[in-house]
Amino acid sequence: MNRPQRAFGHTDGVHPTNNAAERALRQVVIFRKLSFGTESRSGSKTLAVVMSILETCRRQSLHALTWITHAVTQHQQNHPTPKLLPST
Repeated sequence: MNRPQRAFGHTDGVHPTNNAAERALRQVVIFRKLSFGTESRSGSKTLAVVMSILETCRRQSLHALTWITHAVTQHQQNHPTPKLLPST
């Protein structure tokens, strides 16, 4: 019987475990546990977005507060908001 081939065995840069994702989520889970979570669906969504921004900025060596301040300012002035996608 042929077993399906796994992507990580044949694709450069794809790791065989999700350890990096689990490590990235660890701080969020601890924060949620210590703060007793949120009280609404919109609060949960906002927390998820902010935590995602913080982690992405950390991974790209960006100062998160500076990036968020710039994004809010751009939005208030009806300018396109900056992207957090890595440059290619």
